[in-house]
Amino acid sequence: MAKKKILNGLTVKQKKFIDEYVKSGNGTEAAMKVYNVNGKVSAAAVASDNLQKLNVRKSIEEIMADVGYSTDKSVSTLAYIQQAGKDKKLSAGDSIRATELLLKLEGKLVDRKQVSKLNINIETADKVKLLKLKEKYNKLLNTK
Repeated sequence: MAKKKILNGLTVKQKKFIDEYVKSGNGTEAAMKVYNVNGKVSAAAVASDNLQKLNVRKSIEEIMADVGYSTDKSVSTLAYIQQAGKDKKLSAGDSIRATELLLKLEGKLVDRKQVSKLNINIETADKVKLLKLKEKYNKLLNTK
């Protein structure tokens, strides 16, 4: 396994990820370009992991601030678009999208898919536990 070089608290791949993320605004795409991942699900997991790290988030915020981006400005713009969509003849889609983004920023709307793995040896597992698990996962699958 190759040693990771760490620069300013970030690995080389994390720095590349940050650069790609700032360019595209899409963590999954950035992870697919930088990391050796097999598919979008793995890339999304790597991106999510990176974006939860404080040093990665701070680096992204610093780069965005250097180019004149501010969260406050974006929130103000989204709020304006949301209101303009109600008062003027902007498309309903613009207003809905602005509302959705504002709710996500406030943490009131979560747009995530949860992926879990469960490995069970069915020959040695307790039958009652297996039936409960089956019932639980059937409920999850039927709620879509």
